[in-house]
Amino acid sequence: MLKKLLFAPILTAICAAELVSIANYTGKHDSNCMFQQTVTGAVVNDKLYTFGGCFKIPYVVDPNDSRESYISYVSRQNTTDLSQVYDIFRDAWSFETKTPIPIKHAATQVVNKTIYFFDMKPEKRYSSMGMYKYDTESKSWTTLPEIPFLWHGNLKSCYDGRGKVYFVGSYDGQERNIVQILDTTNDQWSQSPIFMDKRLDIWQMICNQDHIKFIAKDLKKIEDEDTDRTVWYGGEIMSDTLELFSTSYLDGTTVSDNYTFSLNYGSGTIGRLGSWIFVGNVGRTETTFYRLNTMTQENVTMATLPYNLAAPLIAPVNEREILILGGSKQLSYDRTHRNAIKNYNHKLIYTPRKYDEL
Repeated sequence: MLKKLLFAPILTAICAAELVSIANYTGKHDSNCMFQQTVTGAVVNDKLYTFGGCFKIPYVVDPNDSRESYISYVSRQNTTDLSQVYDIFRDAWSFETKTPIPIKHAATQVVNKTIYFFDMKPEKRYSSMGMYKYDTESKSWTTLPEIPFLWHGNLKSCYDGRGKVYFVGSYDGQERNIVQILDTTNDQWSQSPIFMDKRLDIWQMICNQDHIKFIAKDLKKIEDEDTDRTVWYGGEIMSDTLELFSTSYLDGTTVSDNYTFSLNYGSGTIGRLGSWIFVGNVGRTETTFYRLNTMTQENVTMATLPYNLAAPLIAPVNEREILILGGSKQLSYDRTHRNAIKNYNHKLIYTPRKYDEL
């Protein structure tokens, strides 16, 4: 029988949620292996696909070796090329495929039934210009030409539903934000990228019918106000104030939606589903999951978990259900190590009370 926990958070809305244990993950990944990184994953139809992974391996320390503290951690880690798939309806994991190369982590973008891979962290290097795609129907891999441009930070993307994927570096705004365009009908890059007229520090992006929605920080505003991040030294909790922006496909005109919200440092990935984003906001002793509609600006607290869960994979199933996979307890100021939450596999089901929907 599946285990269930009932939560009733009282933050932005009165709500109830079930935290349901799902089948144990059959792959290997330690979120602490590389700067608290989530396992690579993507949802296609009713299945969650995960790829690769990084985990620590046992090693012997020589106390008489003066070089011990300088030995690369890479030699004490293992990187896999295995892929697993989780059937959401059957609540079962199974082996899916092998990746073309072992990867610690990669960014993904789903285009219909195909998953694109980019911004990869291979086994022996921190980053790669390589790009692949995986067809979930034929279970076949295609090696694509290397990405023909440079970016700063993490490479973000979104799919417009009409054959084009848009890419931008999260820290490109330190110089200038340029949105690159990939035509997935022929996997060719456009020679006419979008030049944005604002400099943004980008956390997530969503392609809409007539514009791109960015969850970001306005770098010019930060520079003008000489403010960036608020720090509470007592609990060592850092918070970023993020804003919604809309960018025109036609000329790159970017305007603020005049809506801001806070996200604590270390909260990890931001899940997407349609116009919704899903966030696990990590506090000192708790993690609050909420969803935000980037079009209507509806912000709904789903549940508050009684521990600080950093860097889980957040995979939305629908507007009320998210899969939470992996992660670790955030490093607190009074601890000297992180405690990995092994085999942390849950589905969070948000069930608003009837009068909440009136």
